Amino acid sequence: MIQFGYTRFVCDECKHKFRGAHYEYMATCYAWPLECPSCGSYHTMPWSLFGSNKSIYKKIWADRDLYEKEKQQKQQTK
Repeated sequence: MIQFGYTRFVCDECKHKFRGAHYEYMATCYAWPLECPSCGSYHTMPWSLFGSNKSIYKKIWADRDLYEKEKQQKQQTK
């Protein structure tokens, strides 16, 4: 992944706001969700004064959940 600076994120679970590295999600303008430093959830998205694209991020979160599940399965088989 290529880092494109930093972004302010908000966690959909605990509403914690934090600053994190911005990595592009599948060559789009959307940021790859980062782990919330407060609760550990990956259901995070860029924080914006103009509202959120929560409907788009629900799909991205599902992809991220699948990625984490596959990563855990690979670690367990080692």
